Amino acid sequence: MPLLPTLEQQFLTQFYEPAMKNRHLRSIPERFDWAKERYELVHSHQLPFSLATFKRILYKKG
Repeated sequence: MPLLPTLEQQFLTQFYEPAMKNRHLRSIPERFDWAKERYELVHSHQLPFSLATFKRILYKKG
């Protein structure tokens, strides 16, 4: 039985990785904000976005 991706993995693959490929977003904070906005649009019906959790993940990954 395959494991479901964690919320962290979903955010990184679906929202943050496309931000990394966007040439208009130069800095990490710009990329993170862009990804966060898209995440919130898709998941607005779910629990609030945990900014601290994802910032911690992103700074670990560099």
